[in-house]
Amino acid sequence: MFRNYLKIAQRNILKRKVFSLINIVGLSVSIAVSILILLYAVHELSYDSYYDNVDAKYRVVSHVIHGEEEYTNNVSNGTLAGDILEIIPGVKNAFQVYVDFPYVQVGNETYLEDNYDVYYAGDGIFDFFSVKFTEGNPETALKEPFSIVLTETYAHKYFGDSLVLGKSLLVNSKLEYKVTGVVKDLPENTHFKFNILFSLPSLLKTYGLNDYHPFRNSFITYVEFSHNENIEQVEKKITEISLSYLPPQLKEMITVWKTLQPIKDIHLKSDFEDKYKGGNIKIIYIFSSIAILILLLACINYINLSTAQYSSRTKEVAIRKTTGANRSSLVKQFITESVIIILLSLATAIVIAEFFLPIFNTIINFQLKIAYFEKWYNVLLILGVGFLVSLISSLYPAFYLSSFKVVDVFKMRIRIGKGNINIRRVLVVFQFTVTVFLIISTLIISKQLNYVINKDLGFNKNNLMTVRLNNKQAISQLEVLKNEIENLSCVHSFTVSSNFPSGTASWENIFEFEGHESEQFDVMPLLDVDYNFLETMQISLSRGRNFSIEFFTDSNAVLVNETLVKLMNWKEPLGKKIIERVEDKTYTYHVIGIFKDYHKESLHSAVKPMMLRLAQRKRYLLVRLTHDFSEENIQEIKAVWDKFCPGKPFQNIFIDDAFDRLYQSERNLSNIFIYFSVIAIIIACLGLLGLITLFTQQKTKEISIRKILGAKASNITLILTKEFIILQLIANVIAMPVAYFAMNKWLAGFTFHVKIGWLVFVLGAVITAIISIAAISIQTYKAAVSNPSENLRYE
Repeated sequence: MFRNYLKIAQRNILKRKVFSLINIVGLSVSIAVSILILLYAVHELSYDSYYDNVDAKYRVVSHVIHGEEEYTNNVSNGTLAGDILEIIPGVKNAFQVYVDFPYVQVGNETYLEDNYDVYYAGDGIFDFFSVKFTEGNPETALKEPFSIVLTETYAHKYFGDSLVLGKSLLVNSKLEYKVTGVVKDLPENTHFKFNILFSLPSLLKTYGLNDYHPFRNSFITYVEFSHNENIEQVEKKITEISLSYLPPQLKEMITVWKTLQPIKDIHLKSDFEDKYKGGNIKIIYIFSSIAILILLLACINYINLSTAQYSSRTKEVAIRKTTGANRSSLVKQFITESVIIILLSLATAIVIAEFFLPIFNTIINFQLKIAYFEKWYNVLLILGVGFLVSLISSLYPAFYLSSFKVVDVFKMRIRIGKGNINIRRVLVVFQFTVTVFLIISTLIISKQLNYVINKDLGFNKNNLMTVRLNNKQAISQLEVLKNEIENLSCVHSFTVSSNFPSGTASWENIFEFEGHESEQFDVMPLLDVDYNFLETMQISLSRGRNFSIEFFTDSNAVLVNETLVKLMNWKEPLGKKIIERVEDKTYTYHVIGIFKDYHKESLHSAVKPMMLRLAQRKRYLLVRLTHDFSEENIQEIKAVWDKFCPGKPFQNIFIDDAFDRLYQSERNLSNIFIYFSVIAIIIACLGLLGLITLFTQQKTKEISIRKILGAKASNITLILTKEFIILQLIANVIAMPVAYFAMNKWLAGFTFHVKIGWLVFVLGAVITAIISIAAISIQTYKAAVSNPSENLRYE
């Protein structure tokens, strides 16, 4: 019997080649898109999920309220882990890590390791992250001062292929460390990646300290419990421990509490600015929703085309029933046809997914692969998608077509739907709605991305390069280095700063402001600069003056931005006093100038109140190059660097590139929306093309009679397309408010964003209308201009 089903299915598929091809193409593309998005989603959701006892592993998160602002970060006091182990019962493991950016010297080679993969760490790290050793003993590897553990990649980088246990290397040109362990590289899907671990006792020896108390809010703390604990109670105890570290005067100014964040949530769900947050759960939801919508579009095409062909299959159903076929056998027949088409589509989809996977990886900046045998769940996911599509696509047409009664068929009493509304029209409206929604969303996302890239930031980011002063040798020879660079023809101006604008944090302390001594304000960014900072950055002064070498009192002067002046409500800001409190010391400054607001961070954040003072911390050299600079000019600057800092890495970043990287996720989202919108439009148009082809075939006699009675081709085309135009208008009415709500929510993530004007909705509707009407009109016009005698010859 099944063989018979296959034979009949093959004949029907070949008999209706055009419609079979439309279904296979639509389903193949949609399944391929789903496979790619599923790969991405599974990879992102797999982060940190494979550790033993993973549900009992947490990271300590700190919350601080100062004034009206709440700050959240992942750092804690240096003694917290030890106190947690000692005071809180049920704790299996607690350790801390401290990030470092050292020079590592092996023989004549010097490496600057500043990629957030070098840490001082407690030995509990190995058990917590399930680290596997290839050399050394995990129990003792980080016990002694000046011990170092390397990953296999870095062991090979420093020492080649030989065994490295017991070998030494020089750190920061003065401290000799002995290799006490080599571990396997950590997997890609972990939030915490390291290549070098220094033993935590080395930190105290390096700074000549007896304990970790001076390292306030500098450590990341991890905690593992031996069994399920009342997390809220544990958080209260950790908060009590943390409060015991604060000086009495600071307790009166700020509110502090601690929470425990499951390590599985760090990669996707950190709701604060976190270097270890590598993804975004919202993007997973968005991409998954798009995949589901595109799958539904293809399934709708199949359902529409299957049910639209009822007139050519009703007699087949009636004859089969007359000869004894029951409804279940007919359902099996139609489902067999659907499954064959979907299996062909699934096979084609896998080929398409493999072909486009490198392009998809480029767009999302990943290195995904379909590992059929290494990761068995990938095969299950692909088969699951195929099964889901089969279920959605085949059931309704199969049960619908098998439900016809023999008497109704031969009396020509078969009708689809009731009145003017039927399931096919609803599905067509859904197709149009999805297409309009994706087009409008794409336009708004592209508009916002264009806005953040081109918005005036309050300074000129073009041709501005920063060079990291990453060693004492560079800082000690800074004046000579600056003089050499100044003489280069490619250099327009330069300055020294403690940081540079691209979203990185500046030094933030607690201040008291004249006229507001009893009030509490947010901790404010304080940037150390030199005399040429405003000129090099091309930031304008709105009042007062810049720093000047002619005024020796400028060592106690500050420049403030307009936002700070507004916050203080200073009508006469010049000369106002500001007091900085650092532990038990106070520093008094006076305001000499007000500079215009500029964006130090991305447009996701508001412009903060900010101060500039003359350089105390010299960390970056900012060089403004002439507009016609070339790569050769960069090499000239590097040659100057190598002259004064031989053997030290030259690190330069262009500010415009740094700002562009801040919006990488938005750029990826925009690209994905564009590609998927095009795919959705193609699938929807394929379905429309198939529907209108069937529609015109069913109306052939009517069209011929109308032509004989004098109707023009244009009139006939309008009559045939009118229903689809009405359906599209209904779809626009549904899609526009949905798109408005969704995009408003997305734009709320930006402090500065575009306004959603009416033009984008009109444009989205027009684009959809042009594409769909073109697809419809071509086929209907072809039917309208056909020769009536050919169509009525056998009547």
